Amino acid sequence: SSAKVNLASKLKAENNDLKIDSHFRLSNLIYGQEEQAQERGLPSLDLTKNALDLFTDKKGNLDLDFILKTELDKPRISIKQLKRVILEAAMRNLANQPLDQTINKVQQTIKQFKDFGEEMQKIFGGKD
Repeated sequence: SSAKVNLASKLKAENNDLKIDSHFRLSNLIYGQEEQAQERGLPSLDLTKNALDLFTDKKGNLDLDFILKTELDKPRISIKQLKRVILEAAMRNLANQPLDQTINKVQQTIKQFKDFGEEMQKIFGGKD
């Protein structure tokens, strides 16, 4: 439901080329949907939270460093280009995390999916 976003970019131009070196930080993440489901006594599975948590550090911050390139006389950044550089930054972030931390996060996500499936089976399968 809320987060703190910080984006710092350094622009460098040479001839007609523009290079935008950016650092993006997402911190103080608060997920509201999960709290609402728990208040109602319903099982919840927040895919956004699970996806973001995979790339966050121990403090829950998501740091992404990426570079965008365009031209000064025709500055354009496509959605495809933006998605590509952010995905590459996220993968670098994941690769730089300690292996045991990454394994633990994946195991926790699998457990959450399994627990969610069991709760749904209780609700719709008639099992207690």
